[in-house]
Amino acid sequence: MKRGYSILLCMMVLLSSLISAVTSFQFKTPNDRLEIGEVFGNVISALTKNHIPELESYQVQTDEGSTNVNQYIRFQGLNNVPRVTFTENEQDEVDDFLYFPSGGSSNDAFFDYEMEFEEGIISGISETSLSDYEGKKLRILNEEFEIVIAKKDGNSVELTISSGSVSDIIPEGTSKIYTIGTTNYEVNVLTIDADKSVRLKVNGVELTKMNKGEIATLEGDAIIGVVNVLLSNTQAPDMVKLFVGAKIITFKDNDFTDNNFNQDVSINKNKLNDGYVKIAATSTPTELKITKLNYRLVAKIKIYLKQSQKLTDYLPNIKALLGNWDIRYASLESPSYNEIRLNPTANSEYTIVFKNKAGDTISAPFITNKNGTFKLGDEDQDLLIQEGSSSSFNIDKNDYFVLTSSNTKTGSTYILKYDSIDTVSNITYFTDLGTNSQKSAPLTMNQSDMYGEGTLNVGTMTAKVFVDDAANNPIAVDLNGAGGPDGATVVDIVTFGGGILDLTTLAGATYTINLKTEQSEFEENSSDENVQFTIESRSGNTIGIQNSFSGISTGTTTGHVLGLSNYGVEMDIIITTAATQAETLLFKYPTDQVFGSAYIDVGQSQSVAITSQQVQTSCINGILDGDETGIDCGGSCPSCQAATCDDGVQNQNETGVDCGGSCPQCASITQAPQQCPDGCLYTDENEDKCLPIGTRVGSLFCDKDKKIKAQKDLNAPCENSYECKINICENSKCGKHISILLIIVNIVILSGIGLLIYFIIRLFAK
Repeated sequence: MKRGYSILLCMMVLLSSLISAVTSFQFKTPNDRLEIGEVFGNVISALTKNHIPELESYQVQTDEGSTNVNQYIRFQGLNNVPRVTFTENEQDEVDDFLYFPSGGSSNDAFFDYEMEFEEGIISGISETSLSDYEGKKLRILNEEFEIVIAKKDGNSVELTISSGSVSDIIPEGTSKIYTIGTTNYEVNVLTIDADKSVRLKVNGVELTKMNKGEIATLEGDAIIGVVNVLLSNTQAPDMVKLFVGAKIITFKDNDFTDNNFNQDVSINKNKLNDGYVKIAATSTPTELKITKLNYRLVAKIKIYLKQSQKLTDYLPNIKALLGNWDIRYASLESPSYNEIRLNPTANSEYTIVFKNKAGDTISAPFITNKNGTFKLGDEDQDLLIQEGSSSSFNIDKNDYFVLTSSNTKTGSTYILKYDSIDTVSNITYFTDLGTNSQKSAPLTMNQSDMYGEGTLNVGTMTAKVFVDDAANNPIAVDLNGAGGPDGATVVDIVTFGGGILDLTTLAGATYTINLKTEQSEFEENSSDENVQFTIESRSGNTIGIQNSFSGISTGTTTGHVLGLSNYGVEMDIIITTAATQAETLLFKYPTDQVFGSAYIDVGQSQSVAITSQQVQTSCINGILDGDETGIDCGGSCPSCQAATCDDGVQNQNETGVDCGGSCPQCASITQAPQQCPDGCLYTDENEDKCLPIGTRVGSLFCDKDKKIKAQKDLNAPCENSYECKINICENSKCGKHISILLIIVNIVILSGIGLLIYFIIRLFAK
């Protein structure tokens, strides 16, 4: 039983974490990771729902048909896509960064968000209005938006979408309160003129007159816009369809027939200087079909993300991402490293320290300029990397020589010192600097052209040794174990992990070395990587490393030149202020290629909760309410005049000029206009229509008193279902009546669910 409860608890905790967690996608595929210096688009050309669930597809339905909508975040075909690089940032910090170059055109964007309408989203065209789009829901990642305004003017298309918003219809002279988050906005419709201009007052502040399609910003960065104006007959108030919301985005493409991006994107009426849009569409005289909307964002300044930093830490306007998502740089993925060092001695010599394939650490004299002689080895002994021959014995006693089985990543390298020769027993002796052990090579005598010949076995190598019969018995060694010293072969030093110090014979006052990584070690590289550095002889018998490199990105900080290659080789040169002091060189060579670790993080939707409530005030209800100073006049209503029934103006609650309402009855006014004797006169887009009683149009209905009215909220008093938003009127209230029977049914259903959970727990407990 305890086991069942534990499983259930774990499931609940997991569900809770799934609800609140941020989705994180590491930017890589099973076969392609983010290499140093590689742009995002070369790894994944476009993120889809297969990478990020929030890029899900969905459907949009208009009166003209439905379409599937797909979402993508594209990184290919752009100039300034992010990449991992090693450099010096604007603050003179030298490190690895996720780098976003700056730019000034749409092609310099670092991503392209695409909304693709597979079958096309279609709207009829009425003058400049695309009314079929209005009210339709779109998504940007996991955030839902509503199209609140859609316009076409020639080849120009403009879409305004709103998140965290509500659309509503308010009669002239009435008010509503909208709560966005924790802020209240009381919206009062003061007047609606015959030219369809609207005067609004919000929280006591009157706005500039607004027409259809216009938007205003409110205190607290909220937005209000006029979607449509509905003119009615003289017996019913005119109405305005508004939207109120926390966030709106306006996309405008000046010519949907071309392939150009327009720098015309606004968020909450603030134009984005770094945002670009392209809307792909086709049109006929009567309808428009949109097939794609692409949005691009350009970094106006260079952005360098350090480890654990996010794009939004540096982006001047995070709203420009459109949705709640981010790009995060975690770090370089760090395999194990092995050091290759050049340590100076007395500013005139370098000792090399490295680990070979067998894991032995080798320390040997490498190069010297002591006494003005620039050569491999130290002051007294040479370091030999080129083979001698049976006629050229180039290794003297106490000299050092390199054995390398192959100048490739598979090679094994050893450095030995020629110690001595026992001419009685005819054995040569050597010291293996990696194991600090003695090696010997017994000689075969009676050679016609030399003292003797032997075989030296070190690690995995077998090398021929030729001994001269001259004084001190110099030797020649088969340095690559190929069968015999040929007088020409030069061997390299192969380090643990496959790094190759590509050596050449020394000539002149400088010595250039390549630290080579073979192409096969890379995930995608088409050639070997060569990190090149140069050791130079200096005046005063000193030595040092030139401050010039190739094949590696470098940066200078206090006391150091730091570098990182695309394979992931780290370089650190410790520099001094004195020209006669030799620098110390350190390479950290990785056992495997190093990759960058970058993530796409998607948070929860940022939609803000918004509610509304009716303010019981009206300029036509015949009572003193709201902020009126007289019945249906003053405050937000038309001004009160001393003579209200003889001023020659139809005002207050009059149904005609100086008659009706609280004035004498209008003898010539009937209960409905002559053109609609059996219903309501409805005007939309300048077209008059007669609606039968009970007809619902959008959020309106034709009431039995032959007046156009707004549909009622839940629990509002009602007589007929058509009056209610949910089209249900029971017990004289909008909404479904909760009967005892319905309560019992719900209790039975919940009990059944409880029993099901109980049996599942029992099942796991067994």
